[in-house]
Amino acid sequence: MTTVILNYSDTALWQSCQSITSNLNQAYKNAFPKAKFLSLPRQNQGSHMEFVADEIRLLKPDRLIFTDDPNPHPQAFFEYLFSSTPHYNPEIIIHVYGDFVFHADRWYALRKFLQGRPIAWVCASKRQELLLRRLVQKPATSTLTCPFPLSRASFHYSQTARLAGRKKLSVGSDQTVFFYSGRLTFQKNVLRLISEFGRFAESHPRAVLFLSGTFDHLGGPYDPRPPLLGRFYQDYVQACSTLNPKVASRIKYLGHQSSTDLKDLYNAADVFVSLSTFHDEDYGMAPAEALMTGCSTILTDWGGYSGFSNVLKFIPVHLGSGGLTMESNAIQNALTDALNRPAGPREREARALAFQDQFSISSIEPILSSLHEIKAPGFRGFSETMGELSRRLERLRNRWIPVFDDGKGPGSFYERVYDCYWKRIRINQSPRENRIQPKKRQRARSQSQNENVAVDF
Repeated sequence: MTTVILNYSDTALWQSCQSITSNLNQAYKNAFPKAKFLSLPRQNQGSHMEFVADEIRLLKPDRLIFTDDPNPHPQAFFEYLFSSTPHYNPEIIIHVYGDFVFHADRWYALRKFLQGRPIAWVCASKRQELLLRRLVQKPATSTLTCPFPLSRASFHYSQTARLAGRKKLSVGSDQTVFFYSGRLTFQKNVLRLISEFGRFAESHPRAVLFLSGTFDHLGGPYDPRPPLLGRFYQDYVQACSTLNPKVASRIKYLGHQSSTDLKDLYNAADVFVSLSTFHDEDYGMAPAEALMTGCSTILTDWGGYSGFSNVLKFIPVHLGSGGLTMESNAIQNALTDALNRPAGPREREARALAFQDQFSISSIEPILSSLHEIKAPGFRGFSETMGELSRRLERLRNRWIPVFDDGKGPGSFYERVYDCYWKRIRINQSPRENRIQPKKRQRARSQSQNENVAVDF
């Protein structure tokens, strides 16, 4: 079977997507060394789009795989390819990124070009697959799961890196370093993290919090208009200013860090913590990178985060009349538990290796091979929920009407779309589908050590 892997020639906007695409392509190169890679430019596709489509028509591959972040959305390319060659019918594999829902109207617009074609949507986590199953028609094998891979060379446990990182941070051996890496944004609940750490640090004077990443001005999920530029930075400064000055001095912003520096920082940290309820959180590259170094981790029981093993604590997420909530006591207990359970070098290295055995590039390669043994079914279209979501997104783009203008409480359309991101719902799969997972035996051993790991993976 001949395979063409399609992606963009220039890097993605989001740093996490840059790593994802690079690692995923490397896994494909190793698993399918004869596959041919073709690239589109992200901007001004024009004649180059036609050139790539012509090359695909010439090669007539049996399988066409799209591995990149769909930004810009490849709607125009697929329309051109299949309108110009209506009888060409390759198997189409699309790796789904977190912004699938935000682009629902564009995917929905492609339905007449995709109808009946053999298509599989490959999700990065089980909870994202649950969401996709609500948006596409059955059969079940139209949605599959394959985690995004990470590089062992870039992220691994190293005592040398730990010492270098702690020296860079100027922290003592008796201090507990809490660390957050990623965008500093409303979407990631960074202000909630600051307030909860401020409360915790009042009674734990040797605890420090470091934050790495860039500030953005993006607002809540599908807001019709984003906040003013620089608003979140002002909110961050305000949040720190409300704390006891002695506590506030133990919260330090490091700015944007390179992958090399992040490796040292993950190793230097004792606990990685993220309270994100971001609606594109299909996976979570920052916590995955931390887990590759064996770092203790506190995460929300949300979206793709819930599929990770060896997580110290998951914070439950609930839906109230005003939207998503987390209990402060649950966060405080998790921070305290993490401080009281320091991990020595041997434990960290063992945890790092166990995680790498499930989520590194070399571990994902056999999953990709098994995935492509399954014949993709003919696409039966999108669901009524997808149609409604598409209409709401078009309304947002054309008239600035919020997608969830009926609220985000119980019984809302929001709950109908997203409740699988915070609820533990199982997917019923056939034995053949169950093969497309990280190594089950190692995962089971890791979960037996952590009763709080989500059971829906």
